[in-house]
Amino acid sequence: MIEKTVIKEFIHRIFKYKYHHIGAAICSVIYSICILIQPVLLMKIVDYGIAKGDINFILKYIIFYILLLVVECILDYFTSYLYAVIGKNFTRTLRIDLLKHIERLPGSYKADINMGELFTIYDRDIDNVESISSKLLFTTIIQVVTSIFMCSYLLFLQPSLFFLVVIIQPLVFFTQKHFNKRIVKLTEETRICLSNMVKNVNEFFRMLLYGKSLGFSEYFWKKYFNHEREYSLNSIKINKEYSKEMNIINFLNGISTIIIYGIGGLQIIYGNLTIGALITFNQYSQKLFSPIIRIVENTITFKKAKISIYKIMNILNERTEYEVRNGKKSLLSVTKGVSFNNITFSYNGVTSVLDNFSISFPKGAITGIVGESGGGKSTIINLLLRNWTEDSGSIKIDENDINNYTLKSIRENISIVTQEIVLLNDTIYNNLTMLNSKIKKQQVDDILDVIQMSDFIKTLPNGLDTEIGEGGVKLSGGQRQRIAIGRALLRDSKVIIFDEATSSLDNNCQELIMENLYSQFENKVVIIIAHRLSTIKKCDEINVLKNGKIIERGTYKELMAKMGELFRMENK
Repeated sequence: MIEKTVIKEFIHRIFKYKYHHIGAAICSVIYSICILIQPVLLMKIVDYGIAKGDINFILKYIIFYILLLVVECILDYFTSYLYAVIGKNFTRTLRIDLLKHIERLPGSYKADINMGELFTIYDRDIDNVESISSKLLFTTIIQVVTSIFMCSYLLFLQPSLFFLVVIIQPLVFFTQKHFNKRIVKLTEETRICLSNMVKNVNEFFRMLLYGKSLGFSEYFWKKYFNHEREYSLNSIKINKEYSKEMNIINFLNGISTIIIYGIGGLQIIYGNLTIGALITFNQYSQKLFSPIIRIVENTITFKKAKISIYKIMNILNERTEYEVRNGKKSLLSVTKGVSFNNITFSYNGVTSVLDNFSISFPKGAITGIVGESGGGKSTIINLLLRNWTEDSGSIKIDENDINNYTLKSIRENISIVTQEIVLLNDTIYNNLTMLNSKIKKQQVDDILDVIQMSDFIKTLPNGLDTEIGEGGVKLSGGQRQRIAIGRALLRDSKVIIFDEATSSLDNNCQELIMENLYSQFENKVVIIIAHRLSTIKKCDEINVLKNGKIIERGTYKELMAKMGELFRMENK
């Protein structure tokens, strides 16, 4: 039932291009008629033109035959063009839909996703279904109809010879059935190998600069060679099985030809068949085998592509976070602040990361959170961004439950700078503005002063138009972090979160930038999460987080005077 539903949904997508399909189908039908007429013309030329020595008859039919060939070529061109348009538009739309859908999936799904598998689906699987989306389904139907017509005509032309040829068809069927099972099984195994290989290669590219110094190189090559070997072996096995199948079918085709000429030759000798009829019978039988062989090939292609269809549609059928939880109100302003009220949350449903957790982030104040790794600091960010949903309790913005607001408006009003900096292989300017045309050049210049990058930009020949490489590889760690901070400030969000945002900066630079940042925090909700206590000394309130609970709260001076957990961390 699930299989039928998935295929039905996929076919529904295909029929969005119904007018292109209708045009291609009309061309294909006329093309098939042209092919079916050709053997009859040859029979006429041999039995009537050549046998009677009628040159005019021969010339007339030759011209007719050539005209059919011209029409056939034109129709084949337009059919191929239309199916190319369908196939490329279908895959382009499918890739866009897939990426958009993945972007909208819940954080729990994204956290468990296999990147190698995902890339294989995006690249290889969508390519696999291109032929099904365009010509495969409809050409198979036309080939079946053509085969039925040919069988009818062959039966009419020479019944006894026809039945001898038809005996071979069950052998073709059982050959196809035997090899298809093997090919489909090997295809699935090959997909898994490719997925693992792509995952390893992605890791390799991410570690290009420091991989050897971290001992990653040896690990990568061991893994890669194993997956590459399995992938190659399975690919070879698929080719072997496919080659065996086609060779057997071609052998049966050859046997059919010998039977036709052997038995047909005897029929000519006995006067029961003309030479032209034998030529026509042989051509039709060959054309009969050709659609059957293509039907076999299409069946294999479809069974291989069926795996890809399920992989693609399974992702597209996943419920998005907008379906699971999405309010109706737009968050337009934050007048009071954000509060977490008695929040309990666990990733696995067993161990609580946050336990009856409460905290307030007032507007116009800078709130700091410190604690050991695994204490729940990053979880607070994910809950606020709605990547995950709390098990119990509530998060409120200005006393309104956060679930009343749309996810889009919540995220548009939150800027975050994390320790794991994400930069694009683009210019410094585009990395700061994210192609937002509303941001003016003067705003960018002002922010460069805040993040202490103005002098550096002036030393670059191309200034802000300097390309920074993949992930900002041409910049230092501190420079990358400063661009990330500048980008967050340029968004001018109501809520700004700094999660170890200055970890790559030296103490002097950090102090200067933090001083500049405080002037940007007016009338905003500011949350600073840190291990380095120097970044939170000037916070209006510091919260010490341990095992999912706030164990201390106050200003830096107040907490140091208590000589509690913050004091211990400072003097560790």
